[in-house]
Amino acid sequence: MNNSSFITDKINSFLAKSQEFLRPLVSASLFLQRFDYLILLLMILLLAVSLFANTKVIGIVAGAIIVFTVLKLFFIRGQDIKIYPSNLLLIGFLAICLISAFFSAYVASSLKTGFLYYFLYISFYFSMVQFFRFNKNKMVPIIFIMMFFVAFEAGVAMLQSMAPFEAVSSWQDTSYVNDEDILSRVYGTLKPYNPNLLCGYLLIGLSSVFTVGLWSFLLKHKKTLIFSLGVIILTLYAIFATGTRSGYLGLFTAIIVGFMLVNKILKIDFSQKAQNLWKKICTGFFAFMGIFIVLKPSLLKRILSIFVMRQDSSTSFRMNVYGSVWQMFKDNWFSGIGAGHDTFREVYALYMKTTYTALSAYSIYLEIAVECGIFALLFVILFFVSIVKSALKILQGEAQLEQKAIIASILIMMTAVFTQGFFDTLFFRPQLQFLFWTNIAMMSVILHENKDYKINNVEQIIMELSDFVKDKTEKFTKGA
Repeated sequence: MNNSSFITDKINSFLAKSQEFLRPLVSASLFLQRFDYLILLLMILLLAVSLFANTKVIGIVAGAIIVFTVLKLFFIRGQDIKIYPSNLLLIGFLAICLISAFFSAYVASSLKTGFLYYFLYISFYFSMVQFFRFNKNKMVPIIFIMMFFVAFEAGVAMLQSMAPFEAVSSWQDTSYVNDEDILSRVYGTLKPYNPNLLCGYLLIGLSSVFTVGLWSFLLKHKKTLIFSLGVIILTLYAIFATGTRSGYLGLFTAIIVGFMLVNKILKIDFSQKAQNLWKKICTGFFAFMGIFIVLKPSLLKRILSIFVMRQDSSTSFRMNVYGSVWQMFKDNWFSGIGAGHDTFREVYALYMKTTYTALSAYSIYLEIAVECGIFALLFVILFFVSIVKSALKILQGEAQLEQKAIIASILIMMTAVFTQGFFDTLFFRPQLQFLFWTNIAMMSVILHENKDYKINNVEQIIMELSDFVKDKTEKFTKGA
């Protein structure tokens, strides 16, 4: 008898019987034997359509992944479910959200635009955990694919910043800024066009870019390291070009945490020479970033506007929203008002201090607390605290360096997201959610199945990428 719960054992027993019963059907069907390839293709499709499609299309693709994951459990022999201890907190969170919806004055909208979305996101996370448990060798390709999509989006943002484009962000207080110092905010291709949405996407996507960069550094592949550093710089440029001040705070915090995490890995696993090289890279990076900010007055003014508080109308508006939402929370702290933007809008109208309505709390922590109550927020915080604690133990242990690179990069990303989350709720958009939970699923599998988990194809893919970079560089040089 293993340590899994009684309920999990019963479910797995039922699944085993179903798989045995359906085995002749699977043997006769090429389609049923290709579930994993189909799910992988859907994952790539999901990452691709997130760049252009609307919420409905993205949700349909994610829903298809969940459906095929469930079907695979019933059809494919050897498939079982495993609920990691930390994942019980997510199940508890969903249960609390459902209870909150039924206690809400707006039950229908709370279920439709609130609980249903939370259920979709967390079900997708469990689907990714299930996929990576049985396809650990697919993590590396997915990370590289995510990196290329992030590079594409950052490239589009760079082109927008260099050429005239239609501005979509109308709320930017320029009353205290000279016309020549106004930052034109890029928005990429994500829908709806929004600089804050693009910034959130790039912050989450940085985890894949950092992972490849760390792999290249740790495995001493110079060409790929140069390539990944180029993508990192391109992505950082795009983040700055969005003009998202909450994103700036998230990025600066993540850079500090990233320096400390990588330094810890190097102290445990590498020589003093490697540590010194890392310090030189970081020094050069910080110097480059500092010079870039100082030489771009519009960016510097945008960063400094973080600290003007009430003098900035956008900041002042959010402070008014925070005050109103805090009153909403105090009146509904136990079960919340019910999840969903429709429910929030209806209730917020009774509390708002200005004539400006709001669709969210502009803080993911306030949003969860006011929608579903204090216990929902507590369960979410405990979930992430538990995986962060486990991740830090792995970084201090004797795990594979490739594993440590993934874990450190995702921790850096989480720092950025949760810092930005103090001042924005774009995190709840599907383009961000599915990318985020893919990363968390990978880390969860590594943390909970560390003894069996080995990354074997990193070096091969890096070599192929290195050859690709070398080939393109040579062609470019000859062409020039």
